[in-house]
Amino acid sequence: MRSIDFDVVQFHKGHENLRDAVGFDNSATIELAKALPLGQRGDTHRALRAEMAKVLAGGRVHLKRALPELVETHFSILNEAGTHDLLGSLVEPFVNEAMAILSGIDLRNHLASCLADIFDSGASIQRRKILEETIKGITEFDTDGSQRVALAINVMGRDPLIGTLAKCLASHFDATRGEPLNSKPFPLVPTDTSVPYVWREDLGAENKPQFLECRIDQFEGQTEDQRLKFFGAGRHTCLGKNHSLMVFDCVAEFIARCDRSALSSEILLTDRHVLHLATKFQTEIGEPRGSALNR
Repeated sequence: MRSIDFDVVQFHKGHENLRDAVGFDNSATIELAKALPLGQRGDTHRALRAEMAKVLAGGRVHLKRALPELVETHFSILNEAGTHDLLGSLVEPFVNEAMAILSGIDLRNHLASCLADIFDSGASIQRRKILEETIKGITEFDTDGSQRVALAINVMGRDPLIGTLAKCLASHFDATRGEPLNSKPFPLVPTDTSVPYVWREDLGAENKPQFLECRIDQFEGQTEDQRLKFFGAGRHTCLGKNHSLMVFDCVAEFIARCDRSALSSEILLTDRHVLHLATKFQTEIGEPRGSALNR
């Protein structure tokens, strides 16, 4: 991933090729794809990263201030006995609110989950049309480009964080099954990732392009230093790395005070090309050990 002989796949070109082949208007999708640093090279990549980093730096100040209360509010469901839809009642609303603070745009009233289709080369025409209309609806009154940057931040951060946080919580529930959630520390560095791989193009390949699938998920179960590679390397290190680690640090503080136990847990993921979307996360929370109901 650090090598100058390999570079990112410019996936906006795939959307352009589809437009030319099928003939429907996906101009908003193409423009958003071009605004994502992870799909651009050279000076364009550097300029987009600098623009996005400036917005993230300002948002980080607000997120750091709001995060303890956000975690306390949304994760309090882990203190309630019963079977819970943790995707719909905890992870998604928590991440949506955190991303709104971080990016300056609130997508909770939009079909935000369809944004992941921008990465899915196998998405149907119907899904692509929904994606196009969603992007247009969000950026309709974007006069200075701020909405484009904010939306790009959400495309790159929202669903990966939802999936990664859900997978890490599920792993922690499995590791502490039947024991208090605070019987083991929640990891400060994610143990799992919902971005299993990234594509790279061999710039020295002759004739037709040669693509490499760089498996990031090979670091699952490894040391903290190895798992930090979930966030990439070199010039393509994830811009949201420090923000994600800040979230995990705050979640770990909450889990350290949680004496409930996870009796069962089920998580389902849907493959969206380079992204695994969390589509179900259901958990049964038990009473604290030593309570009257557990005697």
